[in-house]
Amino acid sequence: MQVGGGLPDTSARPARLLADTRYATRQDLVALGGKGVEVDMPPPSVRRTATAASVRRRERRLESEPVALRDWRARMASEEGQTIYRRRLSVKAVNGMVKGRGLGRLSVHGLVEVRAVALLHTLAHNLWRGHRLAAAG
Repeated sequence: MQVGGGLPDTSARPARLLADTRYATRQDLVALGGKGVEVDMPPPSVRRTATAASVRRRERRLESEPVALRDWRARMASEEGQTIYRRRLSVKAVNGMVKGRGLGRLSVHGLVEVRAVALLHTLAHNLWRGHRLAAAG
């Protein structure tokens, strides 16, 4: 959504958040769920060497979790949740590349300047990728 001057409305709350494992805490997931934001982040894997007693403790703890956490676990265990998260892999490499090229911390201030830097990085990546594809084919 655009506001005056052609700038995007940065106060809008996202409907979904796509994150890596362990990016958000349990409290974050509950808070975001209470605000209507769906979080697509796979739960941490359970160790295969867990003892029977620790597995029982974990199952008891999961039974008393808030509804938002149970909904999140169910969504991520579903085929739709897995599909959504697999799509993240296609952009993960790009994010790593542009971060390695200096898009980690920005030395500019203001939405217009940040947008310009992001677009320049996008253009540079697309040109680099196009050159690589042309050389390969």
